[in-house]
Amino acid sequence: MGLDIVEKFVEVEKKFNIEIADHEAERVLTISDFVNVIYLKTKITKKDKDIYKNIIIN
Repeated sequence: MGLDIVEKFVEVEKKFNIEIADHEAERVLTISDFVNVIYLKTKITKKDKDIYKNIIIN
């Protein structure tokens, strides 16, 4: 896992007030995987179409 990805994990953990365990992060291979981890850790639903913008753009 590259440093850029680790920094994005840290940023998302802070933004959503969650913790992503190392074993969960190791399974993230795509942006969709990344978003699914956040769905599982928060009360955000998949109906929230803006989550990609909230995670990836900001």
